[in-house]
Amino acid sequence: MPVTVVRRGPFPPARGARTADVTLRRALRFGLLAAVLAGLAGASVAVAQDPAERALQVLEDPGAGTGKLSLLGGLMTGETPEGEPRGLAELLVRVPSSLRSAPSGVVRVTLVMARIDDEPVVLTEEVPPQSLASASAWLYQREVELPEDFLEMAATVEFFGSGLWGATLVEFGDEPLPRPFSGVVSHATHLAPVLPPRVTRSAPVARSVIRILPPRQRPATGKTRFQTLASIDGIARVEFLLDGVEVAADDRPPFSANIDLGSEPTAHQVEVIAYSRSDRELGRHSILVNDESSPFRVQIAGLSGEPTSGEVEVRARVSIPPATELDRVEFYWNDELGATLEAPPYRATLTSADPSPSDFVRVVAYLSDGTANEDAWLLSAPGPSERIDVNLVEVYAVVTDKQGQPVDGLALEDFEVSLKGRAQQVESFGPAEEVPLVLGVVIDTSESMYPLMIETKQAGAQFLLETVREDDRAFLVDFDTQPRLAHTTTGDVADLLRAFGRLEADGYTALYDAIIFALLQLEEAEGRKALVLLSDGDDYRSKFSQNRCIEFGRDLGVPVYIIGLAGIHTEGRSFRKTDLEGITESTGGRIFYIREVGQLSTAYAQINAELRSQYLITFATERQLTTQELRSIKVKMKRKGLSVRAAVAGKIQ
Repeated sequence: MPVTVVRRGPFPPARGARTADVTLRRALRFGLLAAVLAGLAGASVAVAQDPAERALQVLEDPGAGTGKLSLLGGLMTGETPEGEPRGLAELLVRVPSSLRSAPSGVVRVTLVMARIDDEPVVLTEEVPPQSLASASAWLYQREVELPEDFLEMAATVEFFGSGLWGATLVEFGDEPLPRPFSGVVSHATHLAPVLPPRVTRSAPVARSVIRILPPRQRPATGKTRFQTLASIDGIARVEFLLDGVEVAADDRPPFSANIDLGSEPTAHQVEVIAYSRSDRELGRHSILVNDESSPFRVQIAGLSGEPTSGEVEVRARVSIPPATELDRVEFYWNDELGATLEAPPYRATLTSADPSPSDFVRVVAYLSDGTANEDAWLLSAPGPSERIDVNLVEVYAVVTDKQGQPVDGLALEDFEVSLKGRAQQVESFGPAEEVPLVLGVVIDTSESMYPLMIETKQAGAQFLLETVREDDRAFLVDFDTQPRLAHTTTGDVADLLRAFGRLEADGYTALYDAIIFALLQLEEAEGRKALVLLSDGDDYRSKFSQNRCIEFGRDLGVPVYIIGLAGIHTEGRSFRKTDLEGITESTGGRIFYIREVGQLSTAYAQINAELRSQYLITFATERQLTTQELRSIKVKMKRKGLSVRAAVAGKIQ
């Protein structure tokens, strides 16, 4: 009878030194699994012969020992009529002559399904004796329920009593395994309704598996280096596409490529596709380079009719970035919805039974991902045709006193804003609290964090509850040797809290990679953004540098806050303070050094206070500013004794 065992152990095996406590816990878990598997086959099976461990070795290294049996594995994937993911696994074993003279004895089959962010699932089955007298091959078929974050599969087959076994990586395919032998003995196990006729070879995992970073030089021309950041270590190959055509591939991490973009700064789409060892597509990501198109914007282009009569016709212009889709455009008289259009021309007649000189019309455009942009016009003001198009620059500033506490109640006269050294005329000024916040929370889950995980989860959860308000959104990234998107951007705080509860400690501390990875999640976000990172140690084995974090954070206008827990550890873990302070100071954030667990909630509370005390300063320019011009924006305080940190809301073009 089939038995399912959830393996309580890491995959792939984490590298490096281990604390005694963690090593003991893993040893106990491994011993429990071995005991269960051994109990299925008899007490004589030794831990060293654990079939699941053999399969794990093949997943880690396809060139590892695969035994004396000649074995092929295939997996077709699809869905049940109810939409549940299923896989049909096939194993084809060539029967050696030594097994043809007598019944085969019990055959044990073990399937190991690796997952992206969780422990592998182990399925094992013992097949009763079968006659192999005239067989040249033995075929095993089993339908399996695929985990949502399924990565790839390996298998082992053992013929008890003969000492023969084999292990293999199970390859993805659209068709059943070939049957090159004349006599095949089969065994099939079905756990669910059969797969529908149409199957698919690859089903990308809906997670942030790989991201491609924008090029450092802008505009980008000639041979340009593109780097990627992976959130799993099951990637075997990455393909690079330029405008839909494959131009490079890399099978060694960190995956990167030099791509020729031509001599002119032409707009291009660069895409990366990640594959597993079994050639399954795991995920993809694309960016636009040298994109000079307008950002997402809706604008009232014209008004006709007499507002005092209670009827006007409103015309709107809408521009959307490439690779996005417009969902709808809504037209309002004051706050009353008058029309909804899904296609151009964007023109609507609005009416009011009781018009007033203070009335206004409003047009709101929505992208398919829910992003909105709006324009409004007071009906008693001159028509929209008399306006001059300008580019508005948003600057978010935090002001603190000598004790480091946020200062509220300041006026525009207290600030001085300059662009390339020239003072700017401020268009609007006020508290930024009403602007929705997109917050990234980044948690260090490296092995050294294990003793602090309970307090970390509690304090982080409390921070989310107090900081994420209505219309705000947040996402969660955890990291050790690699960063992972533990939860996508959402306004559902309860769902984020559940993601906190699933965090576990293991691996190294790739801190800079985690910052870059989290910033990439904010690349498409508009308006007010912030990143809050908690870690207990200095960076170790990141692919990216502290300078790249500064550069990327400034370009995106994201203040980076860091809470350092190194002072809690008795073994003397430390930070490279100048590097981390460089990241926070250069992006408009702040760093907090914690020496007691009780100070953690206090640090989060101070960050929340700062985010709720930001000022929004806007000024107009005749055109969209370049990256270098955005970096030249400075904010200074005229009043003595006050300090200011500012982030310019931007998006890499």
